[in-house]
Amino acid sequence: MADRVASRGAYLQAIAQLAALFLRADGDPGSLAELTGYRATTLKKNRPESAEDFAQRLLDGIYGGGGSPSKASNAGSPSRGPDGGGTPSKASGGGSPSQGH
Repeated sequence: MADRVASRGAYLQAIAQLAALFLRADGDPGSLAELTGYRATTLKKNRPESAEDFAQRLLDGIYGGGGSPSKASNAGSPSRGPDGGGTPSKASGGGSPSQGH
């Protein structure tokens, strides 16, 4: 039970951090692409309705991979794939976002 509560707390913290990132970028797909390493075209195709919707979509993998709270904390230095897009750094582990768009 305690693990579930801790997991829920971590999830809510991730939502809050990613929502703040969305607000910092004023919801602009180009700015979000720079901050997250995801492609602006993918972000434009799947425009969120709110900051919380953006966070949920990112964690659900809508923008190209399994979500990780480290994306928000590593937002200043995403690593780019060979094509220049879409593979944010993952300091806390986990897979990297898929490139299928």
